[in-house]
Amino acid sequence: MLSKNNYQERLRKMDDKQERFSIRKFSVGAASVLVGTAILSMQNVQTVRADATTDTEKGTTDVTSKNDDQNKQKAYNQVVSEDQNKASKTTDTTMVGQDSKVASFSASKNEGTFAEASSEDKTSSTTDATQNKASENTKATEDNKVDAVADKSTEDKTNTATTQESSDNKSTENKTTDAQKVESKVATAKTTTDTTNSVKSASTTSTDQTTSVNTTTFNTNQSSTAALFSAAALSESKALAATPRASSATTNAQAKNNNYKLVTSSSELQQAINSGVAGINIDRSIDASNVNLAITNTFAIVGINDAAVLNLGQKSLNNSGNLTLQDITINGAVSGNGTVNIKGNVTSNVNSVNSSVPTDDQFKAQNYTGEKKNFKNSNIAGRYVNIENGASLTVNSTEINDGINLTDGGTVNVGDNATLNVNLTNASTTATRYHTAGVFAKNSGNFITGYKSNVNFNTGLGQAIAMGATRPTTTDADRFGGYTAEQSRNDGPTLVQLGASSTFNFTGRDGIILGNNANFISGENSNVHFENKGRGVALDLANNSNIEISKHSNTYFHSVGKTGTSGSYNGYNYIGVNEGGNITVDEYATFRVILEGRGANPWDDVISLDSRDPNTNAAFTSKTGAIIDIRDDNTDFYAELISFPLGASHSRIDIQDPLLLNLQRYSAGGATTGWMPTGGDRINTTSSKYTSNLIYMSNVNGTFSIDGTDYVVYQQIKSDGSKQIWLNVNGISMPYNGFANKNMWSNGANPDKSISGIGLTGNILANNVKDDNSSPTDGKDAPYYGISTHRASQQIWFPHKTQMEVVGSHTNTIKYVYEDGTPVLDENGNQIVKTQNLNLTRKLTLDITDDKIEEIQKYALTHNADQTLEYIKNAQGVSEDSGWVYTDAQGNTVTDPYATVVSPVEDGYTASIESSNVPGITEGADGTSVTAKLQYKEELVQNGELSNNYKQNGLSAILPDNYETVVVYKKAKEVTNTLKFYDDTTKSYISTVADQTATGKENDDVNFKDGASTVKSLEDQGYKFINVTDGTPDDTNATVLSGDTFSDVDFGKFGKDGKTFVVHLTHKVVPVTPDTPNVPSNSKVSKDDLTKTATRTIHYVENDQNGAELKESTVQTVNYTGTAYVDVVTGQMVNAKADGKDAQGNTTYVVDTDNKKQPSITWTTDNNGKFAQVTPDASIKKGDDTWTTGVKSVDEKNAPDVSTITGKTTN
Repeated sequence: MLSKNNYQERLRKMDDKQERFSIRKFSVGAASVLVGTAILSMQNVQTVRADATTDTEKGTTDVTSKNDDQNKQKAYNQVVSEDQNKASKTTDTTMVGQDSKVASFSASKNEGTFAEASSEDKTSSTTDATQNKASENTKATEDNKVDAVADKSTEDKTNTATTQESSDNKSTENKTTDAQKVESKVATAKTTTDTTNSVKSASTTSTDQTTSVNTTTFNTNQSSTAALFSAAALSESKALAATPRASSATTNAQAKNNNYKLVTSSSELQQAINSGVAGINIDRSIDASNVNLAITNTFAIVGINDAAVLNLGQKSLNNSGNLTLQDITINGAVSGNGTVNIKGNVTSNVNSVNSSVPTDDQFKAQNYTGEKKNFKNSNIAGRYVNIENGASLTVNSTEINDGINLTDGGTVNVGDNATLNVNLTNASTTATRYHTAGVFAKNSGNFITGYKSNVNFNTGLGQAIAMGATRPTTTDADRFGGYTAEQSRNDGPTLVQLGASSTFNFTGRDGIILGNNANFISGENSNVHFENKGRGVALDLANNSNIEISKHSNTYFHSVGKTGTSGSYNGYNYIGVNEGGNITVDEYATFRVILEGRGANPWDDVISLDSRDPNTNAAFTSKTGAIIDIRDDNTDFYAELISFPLGASHSRIDIQDPLLLNLQRYSAGGATTGWMPTGGDRINTTSSKYTSNLIYMSNVNGTFSIDGTDYVVYQQIKSDGSKQIWLNVNGISMPYNGFANKNMWSNGANPDKSISGIGLTGNILANNVKDDNSSPTDGKDAPYYGISTHRASQQIWFPHKTQMEVVGSHTNTIKYVYEDGTPVLDENGNQIVKTQNLNLTRKLTLDITDDKIEEIQKYALTHNADQTLEYIKNAQGVSEDSGWVYTDAQGNTVTDPYATVVSPVEDGYTASIESSNVPGITEGADGTSVTAKLQYKEELVQNGELSNNYKQNGLSAILPDNYETVVVYKKAKEVTNTLKFYDDTTKSYISTVADQTATGKENDDVNFKDGASTVKSLEDQGYKFINVTDGTPDDTNATVLSGDTFSDVDFGKFGKDGKTFVVHLTHKVVPVTPDTPNVPSNSKVSKDDLTKTATRTIHYVENDQNGAELKESTVQTVNYTGTAYVDVVTGQMVNAKADGKDAQGNTTYVVDTDNKKQPSITWTTDNNGKFAQVTPDASIKKGDDTWTTGVKSVDEKNAPDVSTITGKTTN
């Protein structure tokens, strides 16, 4: 990792580099984010904490200008011309090398988003980008003197609608007439590519991902914005969000590494800036309200503790260079057209004390509209705002200003694991307040977030993001929010692209307003939540624009109070695109749109694709496994859920093999969570008849299709509340014209019959339709209750069989701290955090089998519609299941998450577990390594079905919270270990040697320095080494240390407490025989004790009284040889057993302690222990006499038993 010195040197060298653009992959360390709740009255602002991260970049791919044409055609199908007013080239380097060209190409999947370059050859010099000059057709709007918010208690919706739309007749014919009038004003637009060629979401793959971000979303249910944006806004003191900084140890290390001068006053700060140094450190609150600060080069302002605050008062810090803010609070505005880089945790506050009225140039540069005195400078103005990986920026303002104001072509980049919070809390109801934004760019700009980024907008009466739309001058009492009904806005291009696995939360009036050639991309696996309060919109994009709900993205758009009168068929709809625009819901994504508190808001469609030119294509497309759930309680006849309101473009609604399709008009309540709505009577409680429609497709070129599989379909007829359920619908595909299919007698469905049940109309053919405004009960084939979006107030489509893909990520993060809580740092002063990243994928096939179809039919006979729908909802079984597939951040397969992580070694310290949420890891346990094993909360598939918890709560019901373990390092204490010597033969400690001790600190190696020599001495005395145990002989938990000899034994390291080691020895035994050369000196058995002889003598004598010997006697002997086993230690004869062989291959012996018999000598004999047979001569001659032998033979005879031989010899 680069030191801070090298980093600053790198910045100095950035000047005059060739302009380049890069798509980068990142390696990002752990980030743990805690986002507070902005409550209804907005008395609390969000507080964000981001822990330290690593910042290693890999895999950079440059995209130079030679790719522009291809990228423009592929991504947006548009031309970017040179700006008519070329700005002078900025000489200072930006951390983000991108301009308006960013929006001219699609970042391919797994390619990453834009962020700071990490080395000299990856940096980019910023120039003003070439761009289309947008035509500014700002029309004068009415000066409506009405209340700024729509309060049901004071506003007469019916009168308002009548007054503003008195010339409009509620009929199809007049709607078409209006369309023709508008079309005459619209120039022929370019033909856009199919939505499949629209901008693809960037699926950022991080090589070192981190913990998931948990955010608090906003789900207040008040329809009146008066209560939300009243005078009870934030006080100035509460507007100053306290953003936790890095620890003192970390910041002190930063200060030591960056070599910046510490400044303690505004004059020192001004002098440092003017002197051209690379940056300064601040450790206190500095009042700079009396000086003019201007950044023209590369400069960094670094706070080194929590007290670091820069107060600008009514001045602004003018930045035309490359400014880095790190771990600092800035009270006041940062103005200019330069780059602002955010590191660590930065808070920007603008309030009545620290705010500045813009100069004429600043007013013009920020594109404010109205009187200059009504505005304050934006918190941050510039060309690029780059929030580095893992960093956090919180923008708070109680004044009327933008949070971030970009020059045209500028970019806000929120890096991987980074956080952006924007809180605009001024409660003024003036036109100026209604049209300030969290992020604003007049003609073109980009808002790009990275992997697992976290963005939260709380912008009150203004907009979250407004780019490519001229700032209006009216309040939202205007039907079109001040943006007029004109289709075309500034040409852009503009891009809002959210990162993979990112979080985006919005609460306020208007969400995202973009111009022509705009793209909104939700990002794969993202969580997007809009809470619109009052009359505002969520996503409003102009011509040639696209909305992509990316693969696996979970989006929830919720509005309360978009009523009388807000929006119309030709503009300012809750979600909309204009000419050539497309909306695509990608595979396995969730697109949930719910509007409440609407009253009778005339012509205000929920989702509008206002493409009118017959030469253009426009589509609402939903892909495999997606959830489409659109609900609206607007009771106006001409307000559809999905509408192509005007003209004759080639339009289509294409629903491909969804997981669920719910189109619903309802009057009260209803589930807003879970993966499926319940439907039926339960959510239609206030009225039995409905007049509003589900779909509108203008002219004759529309097609509405639902295909991919067979379906179970629920429908409720709006005119009389009758309900039908079909179990085997093959899908539909029909040409559309207006509210219904072109052929009023056909919907393209098969003739499946609806089932019977309580409250259900049975035996209705799915294709029995008469799509006109007459009663469905009139006609020869009545009732005409077949599948019809014209006659239905609600339709739910359940597929028989569809694919589902569950994806998620999990991290195992290990942090290292000392006892006082300060982090353990690496050699560069960065906190050490080790993170293991796990990506999870599971592919499932959900199937309603034929057997289940029969069960549903039987069940419905005795249950009402709601009960039957619940039964259907749970009827989908899992017929195919891949099981969980795991990969790491680099895409390598992981088989058993997680692998063991070895903790850093800190000399003089011991590591233990301070805290952990990992199952099986306990507080106080050894922390030299950490092994976590992934354990699910419950099984995803239970008894062949998805678990109910998963259906209601998603993967959070299955996957545990990200693991986090904190290892604490404590000063090692002196520990003494003891070594004892134990005689396994006598079962007692050896008294002739003393115990030995070894003393050291925890984690030091244990070494008994005299142990080897002592064992050698004992071996010389006749002992034999057996092993060493880490406990006494009576300790049942003692274990044997490895090692065949004492010198081979590894005693490990000292622990927290001392322990006793025991050397086990036994007595060596030697066999002693008469031939043994070296009998132990202490042996109680000698060689003489081991030999005996038995003799037999045969005498030859005269057989007379004399008995004289006739010849020499024959003497026979039998020899006995003994073997005794002698204990070398005691010299005693013992019972022995073999225990191996020595180096020469001779058997070795030890005392057989199990043999309790009296030890004895083992004897062997020669001659087989017998006296041999002797045959005497037949006659013996003695002198002249010859004697005849009277004994023919002396028989063989056994020698006597050795035990009878008391001496050495027996006869």
